[in-house]
Amino acid sequence: TDPYDTASDQPARQTGTAMAHGAHVLVIDDDRPSLCLSERTLLHHGYRVSSRDWPELNPAQVAALAVDVLVLDLRFGSRPLGLDYLAELKAAPETAR
Repeated sequence: TDPYDTASDQPARQTGTAMAHGAHVLVIDDDRPSLCLSERTLLHHGYRVSSRDWPELNPAQVAALAVDVLVLDLRFGSRPLGLDYLAELKAAPETAR
């Protein structure tokens, strides 16, 4: 199984250990090397990390992850989806905080 397979029918991949007591960070980036670097850096500094390679989680799914911080790529391929996705999350009551 590919640990970096983040196909849309799978839940957000969560990494970390019981020793990670920091904030929960959701990282969304279609560039796998950047995604992996972000995950490793955050984990090294004690954060819990969930990740996706495409901004397909709906606001209810993001809310269910109970993330504290979102790290979001602004461009996915040639499409500037990041700001649109952020606007969608900010407009939804469950993720408007």
